[in-house]
Amino acid sequence: VLRVFRVVRVERLCREAQPLVAMMEVVGRQNRTKFRDGLIKPLIEAALLELTIPDKPRSRMQRYKTTGAGLAMLEKERHGEP
Repeated sequence: VLRVFRVVRVERLCREAQPLVAMMEVVGRQNRTKFRDGLIKPLIEAALLELTIPDKPRSRMQRYKTTGAGLAMLEKERHGEP
């Protein structure tokens, strides 16, 4: 349940492109690698988040943004749909 809550918080935060550090702060995580591999990477693989610089995933300028599918999922959740 807590993991799903964190996912939703990240997706809501990323309606506008955000750096990894900003997302970590909101969720309360400190280990960048574990956060990226455990939470962000699965969201990207599920096409709920996207990289703003897809050709350079480790760029210091990298930002993450919620995709159209991610926004649709958040909208469904807001209306109480499964």
